[in-house]
Amino acid sequence: KASWHSFLPLLINVISLLSIYYLYLPLTYLRVNTDFLLKKNRFDQVTQWINASIQSDSLSLEDGTEETVVLPKEYNNLADRNRVYVTQENGNIRIFFSRGGGMFEYYPGYMYHSGNISPPIEDGDIVCMRKIKPNWYDCY
Repeated sequence: KASWHSFLPLLINVISLLSIYYLYLPLTYLRVNTDFLLKKNRFDQVTQWINASIQSDSLSLEDGTEETVVLPKEYNNLADRNRVYVTQENGNIRIFFSRGGGMFEYYPGYMYHSGNISPPIEDGDIVCMRKIKPNWYDCY
């Protein structure tokens, strides 16, 4: 005769798994949104600096090709290895800030897209599924 006490460990495990399953994405979004909001002003400064560099021809981009741009010291720690990846295509500028920490072909980061289009945005291995703010996307 089994009592309800023998099912208690199973019940605890099921509740734990369901908690993790239902809280994982909301907690991930909260962490990503908080990180982005804390750095948003500096991200905007970088996009303005890159746009000004393109306008003044100090940064020349061929349509559809990606350029790696090393950030100045005042923008350290905004992107993995202090580099952003800039692409100009059909008059729109995309700037990808890698957060690092990805494995294999997983590149989490933030993307600025001057066209302010609706997700999903696919750029090679990078897929942006969620808009954080106008022109800004969370990518994986």
